[in-house]
Amino acid sequence: MALDWYLEQETPKKKSEEQKTRRIRAWKARELTKLRLSQLTPMHFVEFRKQREAEGCASNTIRLDLSLISGLFKTARLHWGMPYLENYIALLRKPKQGKGRERRLSADEAERFERALKACPKKLVRLVVRFAIHTAARQGEILRLRKADVDFGRRIATFRDTNIG
Repeated sequence: MALDWYLEQETPKKKSEEQKTRRIRAWKARELTKLRLSQLTPMHFVEFRKQREAEGCASNTIRLDLSLISGLFKTARLHWGMPYLENYIALLRKPKQGKGRERRLSADEAERFERALKACPKKLVRLVVRFAIHTAARQGEILRLRKADVDFGRRIATFRDTNIG
């Protein structure tokens, strides 16, 4: 199956390997994946988009789902000797980009969150969660930090390869 091959060969090369792996596993649960790549038509992806919208998925989630399969087609065309494949997703109207998140915790929410965090028995978890809150860093960005990226004396962390443009 193409998704299995993509998961094994291509996903480990990606920056967000864990998220892509979860996305591929979710795709594999769909009936659509029982078809060969060459059997897929634009309507399959239009229907997929409609299903995801009906499931209440955010527009960016749907865009990421479609982007993953578009990458699969591109890889199949360029690297797997399948230049005849059409990447219909490239022609498909994608959901509009979401507005992003601007919400902050209210004072009451912050207080309740802090109480819950203090109850956590793992000191490292408490430290990492506070670090994430104060830096607004994503999980993957924090996990990619290396000792050389942190100046403990000046309390500065340098995030490399972030999603901020």
